[in-house]
Amino acid sequence: MVNTESISLALPIDGRPENTLRLAKVMLGLSIKDKKWVKECAHAAALLHRTTVGVAKAKVTVYTTSFAYEIHLQNGTILSGLVQKGDDIIQQIHQQLTETK
Repeated sequence: MVNTESISLALPIDGRPENTLRLAKVMLGLSIKDKKWVKECAHAAALLHRTTVGVAKAKVTVYTTSFAYEIHLQNGTILSGLVQKGDDIIQQIHQQLTETK
């Protein structure tokens, strides 16, 4: 059986990454039971907000066992990825952003 429970967030939620972090924790916490996973995903969403503000639009979708992200750069390039629970989300996003520069 596949668990399709998920929540999507368009970034930035508002102008400040700290608010993205707080809001993401609350929104994810209402839908997903694993609090450690919620915290990790919220931090990754805040990192994406901080990294992309003013230069790109980002969207994340958090599932019970994975974290999907999509970044639309101003030059038309779309970066996306799917990180499985247990892998380092922030490290994988950072690696992809670094390779793109």
